[in-house]
Amino acid sequence: MGLFGKDNKLSVPAAMISAVGIAGTVLWQKKDWVKCVASLHKNPAGWVLMSREPEVYITKATDDGKAGLFEYLSTSQWHLADQIADGFFWLNENEEILLLRQKKVMKDYWQWTASRPFFAETAAKQDDETKNDLDIELEAEL
Repeated sequence: MGLFGKDNKLSVPAAMISAVGIAGTVLWQKKDWVKCVASLHKNPAGWVLMSREPEVYITKATDDGKAGLFEYLSTSQWHLADQIADGFFWLNENEEILLLRQKKVMKDYWQWTASRPFFAETAAKQDDETKNDLDIELEAEL
């Protein structure tokens, strides 16, 4: 009988399989988003770090989500200097500029993308720790 019934219409089981296949493909492509949204609902701070390079944060599209993220970022060497439209400009003691761009995604969430790392020393320290862990694993295998 194939995919089409007597009247060349897509049969119900074929349509269901197609819909599940399309939904599965979309979810697979957005798996990082799905993980971040799930983590966001468990995180009392109201934000989640999605990626390191570039630094991308996820918050709920509320003032509380933004306030929680900005409170965390204010503990870095950067301080908020100005806002123009969806861009927030941060300065450090060397008067270097960092741009934090806000973008609404999936209706209920904001994606915040930083032009450079907020916590450069933290990222470098984590990279060193990861490298040391890999060295230890390699030595253990030998």
